[in-house]
Amino acid sequence: QNILRQQSKLKEFSLTNNFIANLDFYYPESSFIEKIKFGINNFQIIKNNSFIAIQNTLLYLNLENNQIQDLEIESFKKLFALESLLLGFNQINFLRPGLFNDLINLTFLNLEENNLEQIKFSTFFSLKNIKELNLKKNKISIIESYAFQNLLHIETINLKYNFIKYIELYFEYNFFNLKKLYISNNHIESIKIIVGNNSFNKLKNLELGSNKIQNLNEGWLDSNIPNFKLVNFTQNILEFVKEHYFKLLTNVETLLLAKNKISSIEINSFHNLLLLKDLDLSDNNLYKIERDLFKNLNNLKRLNLNQNLIKKIDSFYYLDSLVYLSLSNNFISIFVLEGD
Repeated sequence: QNILRQQSKLKEFSLTNNFIANLDFYYPESSFIEKIKFGINNFQIIKNNSFIAIQNTLLYLNLENNQIQDLEIESFKKLFALESLLLGFNQINFLRPGLFNDLINLTFLNLEENNLEQIKFSTFFSLKNIKELNLKKNKISIIESYAFQNLLHIETINLKYNFIKYIELYFEYNFFNLKKLYISNNHIESIKIIVGNNSFNKLKNLELGSNKIQNLNEGWLDSNIPNFKLVNFTQNILEFVKEHYFKLLTNVETLLLAKNKISSIEINSFHNLLLLKDLDLSDNNLYKIERDLFKNLNNLKRLNLNQNLIKKIDSFYYLDSLVYLSLSNNFISIFVLEGD
């Protein structure tokens, strides 16, 4: 218990991959410890004030791959300097309101692969400087409205591999720095994104693959997102593509629709996607490609129509920028290279 008392110059302390079950360490009174690495041990609970003795210097705290089930309300009390907190690969099923209140300089929080079931409005409210939030591989089915509203500097939110069925994201006033939003590999059936006038000006990627989306309601996205580059709906259960689905994605360069059940696409569905470079419609049930379906896609370079039911093709004569075209595993018997 007294091993650290005389180590006043210590900056990094690692006990990774041991059998330690408690955090009753006595730190030097004038400690300079900046990094704590306690991953792969036997901790089950983090008690109040566990790190308060090094509150002024601690920047990095790794508690991953333990057996943590409970975080007491003041586990991270007064850790005002902390920048990175790693709590992944534990058994945490609940985050007490106010748990992160003192982590005002935290920029990275990893909660991957725990047992969290819901995210409350107040859970992350105090994390105004956080840039990356990883909630991948939990059991989250409920996200309360405005749960991420106060994350003023957030750049990446990862919600992959959870149990979310319906998600409403209200980003009217904040999220000026959000670049990547990962919601793939959930059970999402419906999504609504309220952008407003001033938000999402840096968002580039929207990952919605491997969900259960059958259709996109009118207004699922309420306005254009200027820097949108990639939208992924791969491996959902879309049966049709309607004109309103992508009409606001005017700056998107990559649209991934592979591995759905799409059998028909309304003629003007892609007409607003003037900057589109990569379109993947492979592994669907398309049996016909309307003649002018891709007519406005002057910048399209890659088009993948593999593994469909297509019998006739005469829709590519106006795609001047196309460098990659794949039509493997269809039923094509008529192929017209040029327009009449």
